[in-house]
Amino acid sequence: MRLLGALLVSALVSGCASNYDFKAARGQAGELQITRLSEDLEKLPPSDDSVLYDFTFLPLLHTNAQLCTTVEKENMPAGFAVVDLDAWLPLFGFVHVSIDRYDESQQLYESKEVDSYLWGLWKSEQEVVDTRHGLRQHTESSFLWIFQWEAGPTYVRRASGISTASSSGATSNAARPAAISSVN
Repeated sequence: MRLLGALLVSALVSGCASNYDFKAARGQAGELQITRLSEDLEKLPPSDDSVLYDFTFLPLLHTNAQLCTTVEKENMPAGFAVVDLDAWLPLFGFVHVSIDRYDESQQLYESKEVDSYLWGLWKSEQEVVDTRHGLRQHTESSFLWIFQWEAGPTYVRRASGISTASSSGATSNAARPAAISSVN
């Protein structure tokens, strides 16, 4: 009887919230159309929490959140960030988070991915940053919470110019420098 009560409560607190349809903002190949996201974000009324979001929550099973928000931090280019969270917690202990930051011209300049398996027994973080001189990649992993190792930072130098990104900005994959796309 208690199990039935717990299942009923879980079903009642399940939910979703959304002010944006991220599925409609995807191209035919399934990639996000960054230009469209940027335009839709600009259409929101100006406030401290201008954010496009799509959130789904199933207690004890799954959480999925997609966010697009403006970013204005010191020492960082003004622009916006796209965050994708997919978590199967607490029963299964799997989490995947990706954060992509774009400047005002919709060019990707930073990408970070974090994966955690079995409640953190295995954890991997990968970060790629587009700098004036090239791409900086840093990877960090851990196993059994105590064994940790790093790879990087490594640098991929450019012959000239600040960015190897596509000028179209049509999709996230088109806007990604080649090394960032190959990492993810």
